[in-house]
Amino acid sequence: MSINEIVTLVKDIVLALCAIGTLSLAVYGLKSWARELTGKADFEVSRQLIRAVYKFRDEMEYSRSPMTLAHEFPSDYDPTNKESEYQAKSWSYVFSNRWKPVVEAVQELEAQGLEAEALWGTEIKQLVQNLRKNARLLRVGMQAVVDNEMHEHENFTCNPDLATQMRNRVWKPALGDSDEITDSISLAVEELENYLRPHLKRN
Repeated sequence: MSINEIVTLVKDIVLALCAIGTLSLAVYGLKSWARELTGKADFEVSRQLIRAVYKFRDEMEYSRSPMTLAHEFPSDYDPTNKESEYQAKSWSYVFSNRWKPVVEAVQELEAQGLEAEALWGTEIKQLVQNLRKNARLLRVGMQAVVDNEMHEHENFTCNPDLATQMRNRVWKPALGDSDEITDSISLAVEELENYLRPHLKRN
């Protein structure tokens, strides 16, 4: 084999090695880019979901304020009118306005929960549902109070335990006492925070 042939062979080998090295770098770079994109997606979905979680928690708390102010009733509300249908409609008006922000918070929570489920699977879906179910409890409580007014307080008079349960769903007990919805929301929020915390650190 001549010197020229040897040089050509060495040159071809060097070029092949360079090509392999370049390809390896490209593959590594592509994988790094993909990991970075995944990390950014995880972070963004986590950030949006935890915001939706906190919004839901806060709207539920506002809607359950133990103090019902005069401006929450219809503008022509007459507190001296004790007629059952009138009181039922008045309380229905109050609850409808308190319920609207909760509905918006639920819709945002569900939308963000779907994105999270697409990334991480059914575990996060269950955690979101554990939080969301409290809106249903609140709505049932509101309807129970309205029905009680419509039936001249007979529903709650016949079942004092039911009365306490439904009223504690609608109005958060004062003085920081625990209740069904508050305890459930606190636990669900804590579970979601623990699940999302690692994803929020990947940015």
